[in-house]
Amino acid sequence: MTVRLNLRQLADQADPRKALLDSVGDTSGIEVFGNLIMVATYAGQTKSAGGILFADRHLDENRFQGKVCLVVAKGPLAFKEDAALGAKFGGRTVDVGDWVFVRFSNGMEFALVKQGTNEGTSCRIFEDIHVIARVDDPALIY
Repeated sequence: MTVRLNLRQLADQADPRKALLDSVGDTSGIEVFGNLIMVATYAGQTKSAGGILFADRHLDENRFQGKVCLVVAKGPLAFKEDAALGAKFGGRTVDVGDWVFVRFSNGMEFALVKQGTNEGTSCRIFEDIHVIARVDDPALIY
C-alpha cells in the first residue's frame, strides 16, 4: 500500500494545531512507552508573507528538516526526573497539544495512517530529552 502524506492539506490552516490533531485522529490504539513522545510534523505554510508560493519540495524539506512538531501522545515516563539517566527537566513538561522545538534527526519518522484510507500524517517518535523547547506558535521557529 502506498501512503500519501497530507502535508499540503495541513499547510496554511487558520489553526494548525487543530488541523494536525484532527488529521492524526484518535491515538488511543497506540501505546507510547517509557519516556517517548509521539509528535505530528508541522510542515509550515505554502506561501511566504509576501505572497510567493513555495514549491511542494518546500513542504517535503520541512518534513525532513523542520524544527517544530505537535505533541499527540506521550509515554508514562515522559518528562519524569531520572538522575540515573541524566534526565533533569526542572519541573517542566509538555502535554498533548503543545508545540515543541526539536532536531528532526533525533526522531524516528513514520506515517500515521487514517484507518480505511491511504492518507497519512507525518509523525515522529522522540525521547523526551530531545525536546529543546516548548513554543507558543510554530511560525516562531524557522
